[in-house]
Amino acid sequence: MIDEVRLWNRAISGDDIAVLMDLGTNATPVDPKDKISTTWGSLKSVK
Repeated sequence: MIDEVRLWNRAISGDDIAVLMDLGTNATPVDPKDKISTTWGSLKSVK
């Protein structure tokens, strides 16, 4: 199973990967909070 996929237009180093792993979800330029798909997923999970 693949949890997450990221694409770069350059080769990244081991140090780059370590920094991205430390940042976790804060490494993305878009905050998923309050986006329609995140909101819809939250609404669908409420029973």
